[in-house]
Amino acid sequence: MIKMKRHNGKFNLVLILMLNIISVLAIGQPTGNVKGKVIEQTTKQPLVGVNVMLDNTQSGAVTDTDGVFSINNVPIGSYTLSISMVSFQTKKVTDIIVAVNKTYYAEFELLEDVGQLNEVTVVSYRGENNPLTPVSSFSYSREEIFRNPGSQGDIMRALSVLPGVVSAGAQFSAIAARGQGTQDNVYMVDDMPMFNLSHLEAEGIASGFNDPNGGRFSIFAPRVVDNVQFQNGGFDATFGRKSSSYLGLGIKEGNKETSSFSAQAELLGITLIYDGPLSKKTSLFTSARYLNFAGVANMTGIENMGSIALSDYIIKTTTEINAKNKLSFIAMYNPESPSRGIDDINPGSFVNNDNSSGTALWNHRGANTLVGFNLRTLTSTSSYWKNVLYFRASTVDNNFGSFTPSLTAEGEIIDPKFGRFEDDLRSIKNNQQEFGYRSIFTKNYDKLTLTAGMDAIAINLDYERSIKRVDTLFTYRTTDYRPDPSQQYLILNPALFNSAYNKYRI
Repeated sequence: MIKMKRHNGKFNLVLILMLNIISVLAIGQPTGNVKGKVIEQTTKQPLVGVNVMLDNTQSGAVTDTDGVFSINNVPIGSYTLSISMVSFQTKKVTDIIVAVNKTYYAEFELLEDVGQLNEVTVVSYRGENNPLTPVSSFSYSREEIFRNPGSQGDIMRALSVLPGVVSAGAQFSAIAARGQGTQDNVYMVDDMPMFNLSHLEAEGIASGFNDPNGGRFSIFAPRVVDNVQFQNGGFDATFGRKSSSYLGLGIKEGNKETSSFSAQAELLGITLIYDGPLSKKTSLFTSARYLNFAGVANMTGIENMGSIALSDYIIKTTTEINAKNKLSFIAMYNPESPSRGIDDINPGSFVNNDNSSGTALWNHRGANTLVGFNLRTLTSTSSYWKNVLYFRASTVDNNFGSFTPSLTAEGEIIDPKFGRFEDDLRSIKNNQQEFGYRSIFTKNYDKLTLTAGMDAIAINLDYERSIKRVDTLFTYRTTDYRPDPSQQYLILNPALFNSAYNKYRI
């Protein structure tokens, strides 16, 4: 009996030690916080008493009088956030990433429910179901864009799978809606219009004409766009200017609680992102991306491709001036510089195997620029007023040339410099600048939403194209004029080709 008691004493001692170790590990488990603000989508007013829960946990909170909630000491990991309130649609936000000693912060919008059922509960897992918008309206969140199969975080490729939307192919980052062209879509970034959202459209790298298929790469790096609203027709006059579709993009707002920095390096280039507070009332989100395709060409053995480089820079600040006023500032700059000169042509390659526009030479410089302010003012409990001041610009400077190489009998290029070549046979300059002011007032009633406002712009167009001599063009569109439809080439004459246009309009 005595030996048994001693044995039990040792067992109890070991058990106590194990429990202490487990409790210490539990106490020392790394945690973070989740904080945010919930507002009503239609009025932008803060919502009080909203239930916010982390799915599959016991952690949750209720919004205060400012619509703010905070869930503290959350174990690190990825969560789904459920946001619910009586008379509003339940919203689920996936991929809430909690990091060590960091606070995940975001602003969420709830959409009012139009009716209630006694026995059936409808929960929206992707976006909101807004009965006031057409059935052709779709919304995407930041994580949904990033995880869309095959899109690689490119919003234009993610939209190409929607009904009524087509793309010219996987190599193009552009969409055509309802049978119209890629230039017939309304593009808005934080309520500011953009000329286009893609790189390497290049105003006709090969032919000297606008590429009808659109650009190749989005100007937005992955995880930069926070939310997307797309309407394939049926959009109101607030988003006029074009007739095909409306695409509204919201750039991510900075985290007002804690800062973070991320970097991604790959074969194409590098992406840097900073996200954090700038002051007590202002947050900052900035992204810089540089891509160069030389590494891909060398690894895959692509010959005569030339040099292709592009960059994307975005800065966005968001300031809570007071409970009624919220000011956003955004600056975007998206330059690109593809070129193909005589030094990029490899001696010994076969001209018939050249998959880079044959014997064409080009030098392209282009850029998109957007700078603007967006002030949102809550004018009452059921109305708000947006004032947007912006400047946007598009710059295109293209030079096109050609060369006639010296070939062997089998079609092998002996030395490009021994042949005849011209670097600046044709040129196209297309520069556009626009100053704009938009003022939009929205008032919500029980069964009606009233929207009124104004849109004023001052735009300058500077276009010029020229050719040094008569040239024969073998790359063209079927709609291009030819005296004989069976003619498989175009003849460009300076007297008919050269033109210039420079106008300023308000």
